[in-house]
Amino acid sequence: MANDLNHERDGQDSALDPWLRLRPDAELIVQDWLLHGCAHFGRQRERKDADLGRFSSVLALVIANTLRAGHQPVFNRVHYGRQHSDYSGDTIYHPAWLGTKNLKSAVDALAEREHLSTKLGHRGKDFGPGKQSAFSPTEGFLGELLRRGVTLECVERDDQGPVLRLKDDEKHLVPYDPSLPPVSGWIENLREFNAYLGNQKLGLAIPPDLKKEFFAQFDQGADRRPRPDSQNVGLYRVFNKRQWEQNGRFYGGWWQLIPSRWRPFITINGEGTTERDFSGFLTRAAYHRDGIEYAVDDPYEIPEIRQVSDAEGLDWAKVRKSLKLMHNTLLNASATDKINHIPNLTLPKGWTRARVYEIIANHHDPIREHFRKGEGLELMNLESRICEDVMMNGLKENIPVLPIHDSFLVPDRASEWLEATMKDCYRRQFSFDPKIH
Repeated sequence: MANDLNHERDGQDSALDPWLRLRPDAELIVQDWLLHGCAHFGRQRERKDADLGRFSSVLALVIANTLRAGHQPVFNRVHYGRQHSDYSGDTIYHPAWLGTKNLKSAVDALAEREHLSTKLGHRGKDFGPGKQSAFSPTEGFLGELLRRGVTLECVERDDQGPVLRLKDDEKHLVPYDPSLPPVSGWIENLREFNAYLGNQKLGLAIPPDLKKEFFAQFDQGADRRPRPDSQNVGLYRVFNKRQWEQNGRFYGGWWQLIPSRWRPFITINGEGTTERDFSGFLTRAAYHRDGIEYAVDDPYEIPEIRQVSDAEGLDWAKVRKSLKLMHNTLLNASATDKINHIPNLTLPKGWTRARVYEIIANHHDPIREHFRKGEGLELMNLESRICEDVMMNGLKENIPVLPIHDSFLVPDRASEWLEATMKDCYRRQFSFDPKIH
């Protein structure tokens, strides 16, 4: 099967990935080109051997990020910090040898040779949000790397990078002890799963007559999507608010960026795939967590709104999408969050957002007490536990599972297994049956 993600890539500007590296043979080529006979590269005085080794690793890191960005011709900048605290101290989020001083020296030296274009960031006014510095490769630099045989295929990712990310209320990364349970168990599971998934052949086989339409959604318009990168196979989990009970969803897989319409073209080891998802997971989980049976097939089907929408000739799929967004907003938002400014909603004529929110709350009166309490991340955490359970069951059965939060892709041959496993894992969490589509 062809992999259509291997064509020219587009994407969004990315943050410096401190765990990217060059293959050893490519790193030697870079060292021989840029450092041979020039041990003071990036500084006035010559470096000592130990410092030169660290600087060489940092230089390879910058070039690895440059190669990755250079294959995203529209948004090809890499953002990074130049403050001492950005890459200092004992942390699990970057290698111990990565320091701000060497990083700045490597970027500035490459820019001085016109290998990189750079833009300095700035601090925010009155200590508010600022903007990070950024660099992007010049065409000449990419061409010279290519001539020397240093290409995107030479870029690797250190598998010792953290697979769990804990964030505070401002979404800044927070250090944690990876040796403590249950964190250590989650890490072990995800590393094992990522290693297994890395040995599978994942692809995207778009029919020739649909390729133009497929790529247009990534290349055209101000709201174009980031184009997936087929090298992004390893998953990581994100937890919020400094708590392991908040969120925990899995991110990082290229298939997660494929719109649902196109996911049937995803292949695993050359085989077509089947997708199944938990219907209305957050809503159903809110009921089941409280021990309340909820057997309704579609939690967003509200008769009062459906009747008026049909009478006005509105596209129910668009109305339903709006109701789903508003319902999930009630579960995710806190009492102080502004919720009446969601754009592009499709609602009956003259119906205010406040009116629709009240109708949704009345329709789901048994769980109304959970609205505007910011409990969405707690429900996502329960979802992530079920997701991990499904993934690890697939690992035991040698069935590759591609998670997309509350849905999963498996080879067609495993479609019945997937539905049965999803039901079993859900029951273990809630002692109720889910609805699966």
